[in-house]
Amino acid sequence: MHRGLCTGLVRTTRAAGRRAVALGLAGAMAATMAAARAADDAARYRVALTAPATLALPAGAPQGGDFYRAPGGAWKALETRREADRPVVFALTPGQCSAAGTVDVLLGRPEWMALEDAQPPRVTGLSVDGTPRAVEGAALALGTLPGSGAVIDLALADDANPLSAEALRLHLTPAPGAALQVETAIAAPPGRTGRIVLRLKDLPPGAYRGELRLSDRAAAVNEAVYSLSFEVFGIGVSADRQEISLVGAGADYRFRPDQERQLLLPGDIWAKLTTRHGSTWLYPREFTAVEVRRDRPGEQTAVVTASAKGLDGKAVEGLGELQFELTVRADSPALLVTSRSVNRAAAAAEMNASWGWLPAPYYVTPAGRQEWSGKAKNTYVDVGRCGWIWLAPSRQDGPGLAWLSPMKFGESRFDTMLLYSESTSCATGTGVEIRFAIAPAGDAETAARLQADAIARGDLPAPATAPAAAAPR
Repeated sequence: MHRGLCTGLVRTTRAAGRRAVALGLAGAMAATMAAARAADDAARYRVALTAPATLALPAGAPQGGDFYRAPGGAWKALETRREADRPVVFALTPGQCSAAGTVDVLLGRPEWMALEDAQPPRVTGLSVDGTPRAVEGAALALGTLPGSGAVIDLALADDANPLSAEALRLHLTPAPGAALQVETAIAAPPGRTGRIVLRLKDLPPGAYRGELRLSDRAAAVNEAVYSLSFEVFGIGVSADRQEISLVGAGADYRFRPDQERQLLLPGDIWAKLTTRHGSTWLYPREFTAVEVRRDRPGEQTAVVTASAKGLDGKAVEGLGELQFELTVRADSPALLVTSRSVNRAAAAAEMNASWGWLPAPYYVTPAGRQEWSGKAKNTYVDVGRCGWIWLAPSRQDGPGLAWLSPMKFGESRFDTMLLYSESTSCATGTGVEIRFAIAPAGDAETAARLQADAIARGDLPAPATAPAAAAPR
């Protein structure tokens, strides 16, 4: 971590409030100085030069000596000239540089500093609300937390050098603001431990993702980067009421009115509702009403009404209205969706609807693994009322998806999965309904278990047979 400090044959610049002066330069040279240096720490520089040079640079106390890192990586004593209240003067040559043409310089090594240290600090302990959690690798996945009252406690340590309080960084998206209180305690040298306590207070529902950066005070600063993630259960509505975040147990979703990108699923996959009203295709245009219900503890439902637009993106008045109920639970990763496409025209209309267009390299039904054939045949392919489908992950680091419904699944001619309603004549004020649950799932066995759970809860009926629907747009 360096802040630029460039000097040519004449020009000098300030860094960290001090001057860096080049004396007797015989070639081009540039130096950088580590930012956020503690008062009792050394001064660190990285110097690039193409000819011998004499430099005068600010430095720490002289007790521990001055050093440079030789091309082989070892730290060696550097001959310097020190005068009270003056920069430290020393000479360098290109032969002291690495293959990259740079040399690291350490001025004023503290007595507590271990020079030969290539290991970063680490998180040695983690607890949530007093319950220890295992720390495995560099991912701190905390799961679902309450938005108020949760306390996250992190213990830190380094094997050879003290931790840097100045370089400690925590970043989360979305920014939690004052709803996340951060307390830090970093031991002064020669101590090599630290602690971070995070307290949640009135943190809105959502999925929070970010990173924690830890650095030590070694001669060559070592940095560790941990990913940090957690979810706050519940449903949040944006200020303009046009985006809804829904967070269950370890899974988060986002819903908004759009023609293509309506429902964001785990794995960054978008699903959409398409409605056929006679010869017109309808999509959600704008949320006209949003209500969040909390019918039972640990369960929340967003009840949403949307106006419609056509395939050309223009508003469609007087034909149809789209209604949605989206439910999340604190003890389940599944999102339960009920959509209703309602006829608002003065006369009856033939209607059907579909959800989906979900991609996957392959999919699994209760009958086993299935390969796509819609694109090869350039047609829509009936999959049937199989109860559940597991869609294999579309990317290596993403989850698979369990899609559960008693309704009819089918392949599109683009090798994506769809879920259909029946096609029927709908009087004014009536319409077609689709009901399903969807969740991240690591394998097909998990999809089958989630379907059994949904049926046991009464969320979904057992699969039944019904006629096919027309292919959607």
